[in-house]
Amino acid sequence: MAKKRIVVMYGGKADEHSISCISAASALRALDTDKFEAIPVGITKDGKWIINGEDPRGWNLDGGELPTVKITPESRPVMLDPSRGQDGFFIGEPSHINSADSGFGTSFVSMSDPEMHHVLTSLGHVDAVLPVLHGPYGEDGTVQGLLEMMGVPYVGCGVFASAACMDKHYTKVVLDAAGIPTAPGVTVDARNFTAADVLAEIEDAGLTYPLFVKPSRAGSSFGVTKVEKADDRETQQDRLAAAIATARLEGARRTGD
Repeated sequence: MAKKRIVVMYGGKADEHSISCISAASALRALDTDKFEAIPVGITKDGKWIINGEDPRGWNLDGGELPTVKITPESRPVMLDPSRGQDGFFIGEPSHINSADSGFGTSFVSMSDPEMHHVLTSLGHVDAVLPVLHGPYGEDGTVQGLLEMMGVPYVGCGVFASAACMDKHYTKVVLDAAGIPTAPGVTVDARNFTAADVLAEIEDAGLTYPLFVKPSRAGSSFGVTKVEKADDRETQQDRLAAAIATARLEGARRTGD
């Protein structure tokens, strides 16, 4: 029986880039090579899709430097023709990766253009994609929507579940609507708040200290602050304001909001 060909997608533009690389290393080492043929597709921090980069299977957390997707002399760009579905994955020549005039800065091409046939090679039929991507673009429904548009099967949550669960507030809204208990908390609009109002809302909700303030749409515990109980209200408000400012800054930096 022919092996199923699986594109393992990792890296990406989010700050969780290196975490994605470590996850991909674990997934590739665990994949049953008797049943599956893995096709590692890395995405650099500036958004270039490549194959034939450094082999992720050798990555781990034992070294001092976190792994990243880097372009090597053997790397080749990966482009997509969405109209061709599971046969819509193509590779170009190494020289195309950094050529500003070639149009290969984008990951999308149309094989209906005769010129593309001379510079692209089919990656072959892809049975499914394993998107081992973290954070924005990878977990928020973006890549899931792309793959659904192409008609390519993929592992993980669908577009709506990915988009909703990327936002902690809307995740709780969905879970509450389904009758699933969630931890008590309050949602703060970091663009328009006063520490006094937030403290009052916390007291009305009956929350107890320590509290954890976190961005609504950032992952991997970025921007999380533990707020301890203070001896007076003024100090408590200052601690809350500082924690909310940190969450807002980190959330905006990672999501572009």
